[in-house]
Amino acid sequence: MERLQRAVEADDPHEIVDAITAEKWWLLPNHFPEMRAALAHVPPSMIAEHPLLRIAQPLILLTNHSLTPAAGSSGTSQQPVKTLTDTGELLVEMIVSRVSSDYPTACSAAKRLADLTMTNAMASGYHAEDPAPLSLLHIGITYMLAGQTREAIRALLWAKDLASESSYAFVYPDACAKLAVIFALRGSLHEAQRMLDESRKSDAVPVFMSEFLDTTQRVARAMIALTRMDHDAGTLVGELPGIDTLDELWPFIVFIKARFALGQKRPLEGLDIAELAFSSRPLVPGSLAAELLTSVLLDALLASDASERACCLIDFVAEPGQRTEVARARLLVRVGNHDDAEFVLQDLLNSDLDPTVRLGAQLLEAEIAHHRGIPLKLTLARAVAGQVLCGSRWLLTQTPSAVIVHIADALPPDERAAFERAVLPDGSDTSKASRIQLTRGETSVLQALSRTSTLDSAAAALHLSRNTVKTHLSAVYRKLGVNSKDDALQKARQLGIISGMPNDGPDQRVPHLDIRS
Repeated sequence: MERLQRAVEADDPHEIVDAITAEKWWLLPNHFPEMRAALAHVPPSMIAEHPLLRIAQPLILLTNHSLTPAAGSSGTSQQPVKTLTDTGELLVEMIVSRVSSDYPTACSAAKRLADLTMTNAMASGYHAEDPAPLSLLHIGITYMLAGQTREAIRALLWAKDLASESSYAFVYPDACAKLAVIFALRGSLHEAQRMLDESRKSDAVPVFMSEFLDTTQRVARAMIALTRMDHDAGTLVGELPGIDTLDELWPFIVFIKARFALGQKRPLEGLDIAELAFSSRPLVPGSLAAELLTSVLLDALLASDASERACCLIDFVAEPGQRTEVARARLLVRVGNHDDAEFVLQDLLNSDLDPTVRLGAQLLEAEIAHHRGIPLKLTLARAVAGQVLCGSRWLLTQTPSAVIVHIADALPPDERAAFERAVLPDGSDTSKASRIQLTRGETSVLQALSRTSTLDSAAAALHLSRNTVKTHLSAVYRKLGVNSKDDALQKARQLGIISGMPNDGPDQRVPHLDIRS
């Protein structure tokens, strides 16, 4: 405390920030009024750049109502007087733990704070000056960043409803914007757009929150547009802050930027974004940041033909989330390990999944069925088509064109027509793939050549003569419009006719992941 007092007397904003940061655990619960007064000497630009100090303004509003002396205390008491109520203390513990990436402690405080808020509401009712909306807003943010999105949705909906009729009206647009981000991530695009529209209608936004709210709304707009593959997605993604932003929504920003690059067939750009964030940011196992960055990094490695690096990464992932497991299954499918991929997908699809995660798993089921020559079940095709028609189209950019055609083939004529209008524009790879019909023998030769380096090796693997393999290969050249084996393999992969990664030499083997151990 003495260090902070000296910094205030010297009117040194940098020393004030250093003092508060160094002594935050003592200052926040015991000397918040002094800390609040000291912050008056710090320029707003410095506060905005510091994650811990950015919570000061909302806490000031809370403590204006909840600061009370401890029961039985007096000016002559020898015991230190706590200057925050139980609600205020829990709020401070939760936010500071969250900013420090200590999500277990933050979530424990969030649960206790939610229980206390409910107890207080039932005991004394709710009044306009009650700081419950602010508490619930931060409970929702804490759960969101910890990866517990369902709990986050419940808290944010409660915060939104209470804030609309309280002196904490500024909580309403922020809660709506956070809900829009979560719904967009889950793939519930209609709800995401509705919450975003509600957030933008409100004019109850204090100056100190306007920048943070604007960033949240930008993230929500970009994620919705990217998921739907809207024509303005690139513009909205470009308007987001850089991946080095100090905003707590940085995991979403990295995820959106890397995914956009992958969707635009720029895998190396997506890989650069994901690797930079992965190596420079603190990733707590089980957190939303860890799940988003790991899953998009795996997809970027796979799209960059770096399957062996992806295999190494997946072996070191602790507490993989749903999206990471889908990325693992996609890796297994693309390297031709369909049996293990099915094992992962069955375990996933028996779980309670977000809509967009379930769509990713179902698309991989369809891809396995296509490569095995198995007709697709109508229920699976309808499930995929339903999500796509609701706007979830980004995952189709990561799905081979022939698999999309396979899904369309399983639908009744009227449903197929609607599906094709949404995903098969004229001149696309998918449209071209639908007009290329290879025989099973021709496809088998391509698959064998993708894993070997010579015609003789392919013939031996298929138990065919070399001349038969050459005959099949000539037919493939004609149908694909190419003149070499390498071009044929490249185009077949592009169109989704074959799976697996490019072969770099005669001794290369398909990587195997022992996912059961």
